[in-house]
Amino acid sequence: VQQQLTSGGVVSEVVSTRQGLIIADTETANTWLRIPNDTARSAIAVPLLGRRDVLGVLTLTHNQTGHFQPDNLNILQAIASQAAIAIENAQLYATERKRVNELVALNQLTREISQFNRSTELHEKLPELVRQRLTYPAVALWILNGEELQLANLAGKEAAPRDTLLELGPKQAVVTKQPVQLSGVIDERQADRDDAGDPPTQSVIAVPIFRGTEITGVISIHSKRASAFQESDRVVLETLSMQIEVASERIRLFESVEQEKKRMDA
Repeated sequence: VQQQLTSGGVVSEVVSTRQGLIIADTETANTWLRIPNDTARSAIAVPLLGRRDVLGVLTLTHNQTGHFQPDNLNILQAIASQAAIAIENAQLYATERKRVNELVALNQLTREISQFNRSTELHEKLPELVRQRLTYPAVALWILNGEELQLANLAGKEAAPRDTLLELGPKQAVVTKQPVQLSGVIDERQADRDDAGDPPTQSVIAVPIFRGTEITGVISIHSKRASAFQESDRVVLETLSMQIEVASERIRLFESVEQEKKRMDA
């Protein structure tokens, strides 16, 4: 497969039309994206058609013009159909395996969270536990103190975006009272950028933690890469946020009883 085919031209045409394409002469074809020292003189490309979308494009090239014929197109399309089935099966298997791993990790986290007896212990240990069990680059736990959102702890600081970017998703989750998922180029600056270069990219999912109808905090995951998280990660965090509040309520009750006991003893 020629490197230029992955960025447009033939690929774009095959994906948009969902039809195979024969290029008899690459020198005269407008869709052929030329690169230095390209030896291809003819090409054939077919889409990898999945059940819903085009999964990719399968392309062959030859150093002679007019090498590929309609029969070659039919054969290559048959091969592409089998390849598409194999790719989708592999994707389904990977998705199911990820789901099973997430369920196992959530079960482990629930057991470990249930052993915490102090708020400080929960705040200090939870982000690192989540990062280890679910293999997220960075995990942050935020506490809402009045109207101010405070960072309780951050695990994986080296993989997290800078501080000014770190708060964007969690703050939005507090305002909207809804899970927030952001990905791509995110620029927090209000004025023009002073230096050259592109704004930073990041991925974040932030899920509010509720006590009844009131938000008590936010659990968020971060990455310096765009598109690092999937929709399933949001579902996992929503489930985890409920477990965090259950543990927090139990800890609040425990600490309240402990304080009352100390007061009575005094």
